[in-house]
Amino acid sequence: MMKTYTIYRAVFADSIEDIDFDNLGQSFAISEFDAINFADQWNDRGNYFMIEAEVTEAQINIAQTNAQWDSKDWGNEGEVVLTEHQEINITVYGEKKIANTGFCRYENDETRPNPIECAPFAVTDFLNLTL
Repeated sequence: MMKTYTIYRAVFADSIEDIDFDNLGQSFAISEFDAINFADQWNDRGNYFMIEAEVTEAQINIAQTNAQWDSKDWGNEGEVVLTEHQEINITVYGEKKIANTGFCRYENDETRPNPIECAPFAVTDFLNLTL
């Protein structure tokens, strides 16, 4: 059985039905606390739902996550970047669903740092510590 990691994302929506589960996004927080903290910074957007995702190493974009953690602009966010178009198991308010990570909104955006290749354990060992 493949090891899984639990990561989190706050999604702003008026109801669960309003969440786009076909394009949930790729950036997730390493802890629920970090996801809540992010949402609280944007509280003018309205209500949010906490998404808990269970992902495998194969679903994590290791090089992009490493680049985010190494970046002076993004390093403090502690976000895990998932690979595009992955079906992931999520839970939102106790309701289990399958969602899709969709596409990267930063595909043509130079604000996202260039991927930095590294051994997968450079990311997964850190995720093991947050469990």
